[in-house]
Amino acid sequence: MINKGILIDRQFDAELFADNLRLLREGKGLTQAELGSLCGISENAIRNYELGRCFPKITTLNALADALDVSVGSICIYLFDNDLELQAGLRQICQVYGLRVKTCPIEDKKQNLLFPSSSFMKRFIEEWAHHISIGDFATWKEHFCLPYLSDDFPLRLADHSCNKQCKLKENWIQSCFAKKLKALRNAIPITQRELADVLHISVGALRSYEEGRRLPKKDRQAAIAEALNIDITELMLYDFGDPNRAASALLQIAKRLRLQPVAYGNGFAIEATDERGASAIAAVHKNWEADFAVYSEKGA
Repeated sequence: MINKGILIDRQFDAELFADNLRLLREGKGLTQAELGSLCGISENAIRNYELGRCFPKITTLNALADALDVSVGSICIYLFDNDLELQAGLRQICQVYGLRVKTCPIEDKKQNLLFPSSSFMKRFIEEWAHHISIGDFATWKEHFCLPYLSDDFPLRLADHSCNKQCKLKENWIQSCFAKKLKALRNAIPITQRELADVLHISVGALRSYEEGRRLPKKDRQAAIAEALNIDITELMLYDFGDPNRAASALLQIAKRLRLQPVAYGNGFAIEATDERGASAIAAVHKNWEADFAVYSEKGA
């Protein structure tokens, strides 16, 4: 399930969603009218989704996944416009779902690799190495959907049980954004009053962002980034949800950045096959402490 409270149209690529929806529907042998009936929506709505004219609401997105007997991650492909956005997504997955950077000697030179630090991520990389086609999003659930312990993901999951439908923490995006904004503002440094004046908003509005009570809209986030003289990707957060959806998103990022699993020691790691991937892993390493402060419950 996808949580409310985020801009869904900014999170996902509507064009690729349309292609995946059509492939999944046809794979189930359903007409547009039949799928619409299962979801409680019109045939015309399904047609518009498959033509990329619009993106479904959160409740409809979950209903589509249920009707097609797949995870939401099977349908949705996250929207990453450039390498900096891909790096932002990778950095978040590493912190929240269990990947760590280690510098290892490979063929007489040192290379940064991503190693799993959670049992779920260890199994995922093994499955990826042996069975999963990196572009096979349409049949993701059939290839890989493992149970997990919520205790392994305390930064994102709220309850403490072994269940594939663990509850996600509420207002998590707002909380992380608040810590990002406060840390970036203090790094300049600039006071809340000074930043609010530049943005032409009240101090109360800015305070509500830094306290995690509100999430600024896309244009306001862009204005904040410009005022702080940073790239907008430094403020970006993705709702990757449960570990299976995060693993699906990692495959998408890996395909774009040409990352791949590699046998190392007694297990597997993730390596870069070109400079783009190497730069992304280096960005994870470079920003580790700052990112940890954002996602850790002990963060600023």
